[in-house]
Amino acid sequence: MRFPSPISDRSRGPASLRIAGRSLLEPNQIHMTTAPEFDPDRALRLSRRLAFPRAVGSPGERLAARLVERALARAGRPAVRERFPVGVEARRYGSLLAVLGAAALVVVGLVMVMARIRPGLAPAPFLAASWLVNAPWMVTRSLANRWRSRVWSENLVSWPIEHEEPAPSRVVLVAHYDSKSQRLPTGVRVAMVLSATSGGLALATMAAVEAIAPDLIGPSPMAAAGGMVLLALAALMVNASGNRSPGALDNASGLAVLLELARVLPPLGEEGVDVAFVASGAEEVGLDGARAFLQRHEWWLRERPSLLINLDSVGAGDRVRLAGEASAVAMAERVADSIAVPTERFRILGAGMDHEPFAAAGLPALTLLGDVVGHSSAMHSSRDLPELVDREAMGRAGLLAIRLILAWADRYRPVAEGASIAESGGRSPGPSR
Repeated sequence: MRFPSPISDRSRGPASLRIAGRSLLEPNQIHMTTAPEFDPDRALRLSRRLAFPRAVGSPGERLAARLVERALARAGRPAVRERFPVGVEARRYGSLLAVLGAAALVVVGLVMVMARIRPGLAPAPFLAASWLVNAPWMVTRSLANRWRSRVWSENLVSWPIEHEEPAPSRVVLVAHYDSKSQRLPTGVRVAMVLSATSGGLALATMAAVEAIAPDLIGPSPMAAAGGMVLLALAALMVNASGNRSPGALDNASGLAVLLELARVLPPLGEEGVDVAFVASGAEEVGLDGARAFLQRHEWWLRERPSLLINLDSVGAGDRVRLAGEASAVAMAERVADSIAVPTERFRILGAGMDHEPFAAAGLPALTLLGDVVGHSSAMHSSRDLPELVDREAMGRAGLLAIRLILAWADRYRPVAEGASIAESGGRSPGPSR
């Protein structure tokens, strides 16, 4: 479903706040030379207050939305609520159908190999099963588009305030405020996805070898590998979601960093960057909040150079993990190196993050994460408690986010007309591309 824009005149930007032609607040911009002080202690306290079960559609989710709205208002950044439907049931049954389909494909492939039915095509079902177990979103999205939802969530969006001369660039800070629990902790679920994927690829390889050299491998190894894949898929089938996780690390920590950034980033100068803050809903249900925001406001993101920074589970570990669009990740690595913040690239099967819809649309977008692998046994479980959240980890994420904003602003800041390249720090006049 597509929602109307909050205003009719797109040239003014979403949800411009004006009374009698005058802005309610000063321009929400960051000047190039400003380096705000991020308070990790305050962010840590915020994360503890937000650590309670808040699954989509629950009273906890609605309470979290109210707390976020109040925190943004206290920071002088009023939020607009944007409702969207969430295909909870469609995604639940769609995921089950995807896993069942993968299991059926494995069985078909085994039958083809054992019975020597068109052996040259036998690898195909195994390859299809490996792909399907990593792409259940295709089934769930198709069902969600046809299944009328009775569950709604909201994005809370604090837009840049309208001003006379818009900044040449924009940054959108995102953190999801919902949580969920599952029967399998995140680490176990990801391990099952990896097992099913690698097992399917191994079966496809063995089937190809059998097609070329019959009886070289034999039925027993293939039956054993097929059984392991089916066991992994069976575990994924029973991995139902619930509302038992306090979600301290995932994602009260990222949300607290976003709210602290909203407090400390000052509205200074007209030659800087417009910053929007988005507390997204339904991240744990197919990234629905991020998709709804992109669908509604993609025009705004493309109107000027825009960078999306997603803060997810940032409160643990000794370095910041980076995932996302290649140029945005490379930029974050350069910025982190300049301020001695250790980073590493992160990519794992079976994990979804709010930057992904934006990166898929060709927009610069990345996620800052903490040590989600080392804490995977607690995430999406009742063990995701405030004790897991680390002050220093939140401080690193907040500092890197601030420096990324300043670097993005500097990249597109126009050089004064007539200034020499030396005076402009070695940059040619005009925005750097």
